[in-house]
Amino acid sequence: MIYNREKCLITLKKAFENMLEYFQMNNIDIPNIAIVNTNADEVIYPDDSKMNIFIQENFLKNTPLSFANLVFIHECIHIYVHMIPKAKDARYIKDCFGTAMIDIFDIDADVCSFLISKKLNCNHLNFKQYMLFVSEGQKSFPITKQHQTCRLIGSLMSIFVSDIFCKKIIIYPEIVPFENLANVIIQIEGSMFFLEAVDISEFNTKNIPNFDNFMFNKIYQFLEKRFEF
Repeated sequence: MIYNREKCLITLKKAFENMLEYFQMNNIDIPNIAIVNTNADEVIYPDDSKMNIFIQENFLKNTPLSFANLVFIHECIHIYVHMIPKAKDARYIKDCFGTAMIDIFDIDADVCSFLISKKLNCNHLNFKQYMLFVSEGQKSFPITKQHQTCRLIGSLMSIFVSDIFCKKIIIYPEIVPFENLANVIIQIEGSMFFLEAVDISEFNTKNIPNFDNFMFNKIYQFLEKRFEF
């Protein structure tokens, strides 16, 4: 993995332009994207005006550009679409609404960043490649809590079906204590649905690229029967 500062800046700027096009946000100017070396806790963060976006150089040097691009779009969605520009804002939402709400925002940003990156890569990005990116990315963002596992399962489920049906579908699972099951909430086209007891027994966060679509089958069958895509 060879770090090229100029290539990173060009790729990230293009990613931001694609994000604006995806959300039809014509009223937002492209910010200055600066690669920095600071002691800030955030890997990617804006200034107060949101006209400057800073990204830590150490992160870019140690992360494949394809994954860094996904993370950059994800964070820009939080900043410009969700209106959650900084970590303190996320903590405030967590205090008000609980951890699950932040996870749902994250799943939404994951799905949108996948769809935007797929367009940026001329549709060459697929679900299997995304799982490889996530597996590699866990070196930078390790999973240490159950809600992070829920978020990861939710993101993978959501991206899997969004990729198949070519539309944004948000899925949030809540793991059933002491059972290898998760209850699931699905949001699609403004409607929400509940799906009970999805099997997650074979899910292993340490071996993401090699698991089959075992837990996605029930979700896929539910959507296929309920909607005519």
